[in-house]
Amino acid sequence: MALLGQQSHDVYRTNYVFTAASGQTTFSCQYNPTTLDVYRNGLHLNPSQYTANTGTSVTIPSAVAGDKIEIIGYSADLKYAVFSNAPILINTSEPIVTGQTYVMTASCTLTLPPNPLPNWTVRIINASNTTTGIIARNGQNIQGMGQDVTIDVLNSTTTLVYIDTTRGWWLI
Repeated sequence: MALLGQQSHDVYRTNYVFTAASGQTTFSCQYNPTTLDVYRNGLHLNPSQYTANTGTSVTIPSAVAGDKIEIIGYSADLKYAVFSNAPILINTSEPIVTGQTYVMTASCTLTLPPNPLPNWTVRIINASNTTTGIIARNGQNIQGMGQDVTIDVLNSTTTLVYIDTTRGWWLI
């Protein structure tokens, strides 16, 4: 586990610090909703005291002008990502979900989630003996480009992580 203010080989910490303006209760930042700490004037807030479910902003209804708001997000270094669910064998074109490993056993198109949040991950294993598998971007960029990806390496593994709306999904 990483210590506050530091990073290890598997966890990173991102800090956002704001001074609330008059009437401001929403603060823009990028985060994973499942790994978030929020502070108001140095006091740790309970999740019931704020709303953070979009991955792009946090709303603190009780914030007033001059409040110091600190939002801390944690994310994993996905080179070390652990996919704990059993792999799903897939041989038809269909949408896929985050945090899952898919094993392509035939040529097909796998469609990424339409509204991903930062740090969402998907792993695809090509065990189909074909190089015609497609990863459909579903409106998001892949590697910063508006193009689908063709899986053109037999018996390969591809892990994708969603970064942001500009870069989109990144292949690691």
